[in-house]
Amino acid sequence: MVTTIKALVQKLPLPAYFRAGVLNIVVGKSYDRDKIINPLLTFGYNRTSLAESAGDFAVRGGIIDIINYDKTGYRIDFLVQKLIV
Repeated sequence: MVTTIKALVQKLPLPAYFRAGVLNIVVGKSYDRDKIINPLLTFGYNRTSLAESAGDFAVRGGIIDIINYDKTGYRIDFLVQKLIV
């Protein structure tokens, strides 16, 4: 590995901080919409009117569209009987 001294001594958050940001969503379970939105905001996602870029999410009625930083897109639909991920 090649790095700078500054990068080597940079402090990082504790692992518990990152674990707190993991959203485990299971198809068919009920979720409070705000319990999905708030962690996205905490971990730096941008709430936009239309999710188009990595790190964006959009809330339109009962639908949340999320584009991860690796550019994987997800749609969560609260309008149907079962959660679709």
